[in-house]
Order: sequence, then C-alpha cells, then structure tokens
Amino acid sequence: MCYHYPLPLSLNDYQEKARRFAVYPHPSYAVLALGEEAGELQGKFAKAIRKGVEPNLEDIKAELGDVLWNIANIAADNNLTLVEIAEYNLNKLEGRLERGTIVGEGDHR
Repeated sequence: MCYHYPLPLSLNDYQEKARRFAVYPHPSYAVLALGEEAGELQGKFAKAIRKGVEPNLEDIKAELGDVLWNIANIAADNNLTLVEIAEYNLNKLEGRLERGTIVGEGDHR
C-alpha cells in the first residue's frame, strides 16, 4: 500500500510525520541506525560502480529515506527541528564561502 502525503511537504512536516514510527528502546538507537543506513546507501553505490552501471534510483531513494528518517528522529530526540538544522548548516556554509574556506578540513574553518 502506498500513502500519499499532501505536497509540498516541509522538512518539519516530514519530521512530525516520521516521529509516528519512532519506536525504539533508547534514544541512541537512531544514531546507531543512521550509520547502518548510510552504509547501505554506500553499498548501493559501491555495487553499481563494481558492475559499471548506474545505481538503481529506487534503491537510492529508499536508502536516502531511511537516512532522513534517522536524522529526523535524532534531531527530535534532541529537541531540534530539521528546518533549524538546515538553516544552521546553510549559514555555516555561507560563512565558509565568504571566508574562502569552503574547501578544507575541520569543523571550525
């Protein structure tokens, strides 16, 4: 069965709806599961590269959705919204661009 949510779906709408499915024994679960799901995403790309083909977009969409679900719940577990995180990240990147440090290493550049 496929459910359709009204579009456009904002990041915070997604986070609120995704929270319904956050049934886990400990808040750290989503942090650990994020690594697992990111690994599955990497695996899809690695296998495609090994075979010399493009990755299957439905597989990529599914794995990115799992990554997003975990990120949304890690944020919610820490009283943060996805919009708040996205704005913070864009501001950080704008600052790096202005300082000419977009390419480099380290969190505080």
